[in-house]
Amino acid sequence: MSKRMTPHYGNYGQNWMIGTVACLIVAGTVVTLLLGTWIGFALLGVFLTVSGVCLLLTYLVSLSRLDQRRAFDVSKLLPFRGTESALDLGCGLGKLTVGLARVLPHGLVTGIDIWETAELPGNSPERAMRNAVAEGVGDRVRFESGDITSLQYDDESFDIFAGANVFNNLRGDEMKLKALREAIRVLRAGGHLMLIEVLREPTGLLYATPLYYWMLKTRSQWEELITRAGFSHIVFNRLGDMGCFVATKGASLQDVAEST
Repeated sequence: MSKRMTPHYGNYGQNWMIGTVACLIVAGTVVTLLLGTWIGFALLGVFLTVSGVCLLLTYLVSLSRLDQRRAFDVSKLLPFRGTESALDLGCGLGKLTVGLARVLPHGLVTGIDIWETAELPGNSPERAMRNAVAEGVGDRVRFESGDITSLQYDDESFDIFAGANVFNNLRGDEMKLKALREAIRVLRAGGHLMLIEVLREPTGLLYATPLYYWMLKTRSQWEELITRAGFSHIVFNRLGDMGCFVATKGASLQDVAEST
């Protein structure tokens, strides 16, 4: 009997984190050993070493809390019919794609990414599909290449437009708005945006370096951007340590159903 494959959704920032931590610890050790007779340099060496250790510990805690062996559980975020078509932006190895496919047994989820491997080692559509197959949803997902700010899909092609930890990586509000307006374009009337992001709040420090933390947005800032893009009926939920925003294009699904 063949061994069942265990899905894993990858360790984001792994190579960068290993390199940064190694540089800090090595630099701190060298400064302490070579220049430690001067109190200022001794303190600098200790600071660099301790910073490296703290950064590593924070990263390990974040990996544990994310649990990259499990797909996102989105079952309580929307009243899914089970037949919707969904688009997952910046899907990576499919953590959200698979989560959506689980609640859409008669639907189709398309995951798109630029498939770069600097931030996510091993990132590829083939590995993402292996995760989907291991989770038993390979028949209702597909993975493609695509640009989040200029999508190749026709207007009103999807019922759900989703993204997890990808919009924070878009530089500046204008780029974020451009992507959100693409969501408006490709969503059908009554379709839903599902945005999952680390927020600028205390738990955000578990997932971001101190510098990057101040580039994160607060809940109210995200709600303002989502509204500016043209969405309405914004509902905020928690998905673990992350914020989840669900918003509607035009009328809600319930309003659409009642008007027909």
